[in-house]
Amino acid sequence: MNFEIIDGNLKIAACKIGDLMAELAESILKQWEPGATLQDLTVFKLINSEQLTG
Repeated sequence: MNFEIIDGNLKIAACKIGDLMAELAESILKQWEPGATLQDLTVFKLINSEQLTG
């Protein structure tokens, strides 16, 4: 499974949903609200810090 580290300090990584093993997907969903689906898990990645300041 390939992960892209988004923020090592915050322990945030990204991967394709299809790459998740069923056990890992279930573990992730248990941490969210009841009824959440993998489609609910979205992360926005800041490419350039200048985007914050204009």
